[in-house]
Amino acid sequence: MRRIIESIQIFIHKLRDLHDHYVRKWETTVLSWHLPAPVGILIILLGLVLVLGGAAMLVLPGQGILTIALGIAVVRIGTRVLRAERTDESSQKTDVPKPTKEKQFAQAHIAK
Repeated sequence: MRRIIESIQIFIHKLRDLHDHYVRKWETTVLSWHLPAPVGILIILLGLVLVLGGAAMLVLPGQGILTIALGIAVVRIGTRVLRAERTDESSQKTDVPKPTKEKQFAQAHIAK
């Protein structure tokens, strides 16, 4: 019985590693497209439309739960696109930050 439990745990661990590998591969390929921020906003709006349509399909005929899940996934992709765009903008800034008053005071104190 113990060997069965250990083999199941090993299988789950390897499956998790495989999933992480493909998720990282997908993130590096899809999020390296450097889509502009308006495209990310449009993706989020599409996801919200899917979520609202799925909520309506819970009462009307259709695949409501599946559509809601798809909408949530699309919203997550849109937020990741926006987050990637924001980090690209912040990494492109080469401005040197101005020293704060505490740093200026410390530098003046050290110079004395």
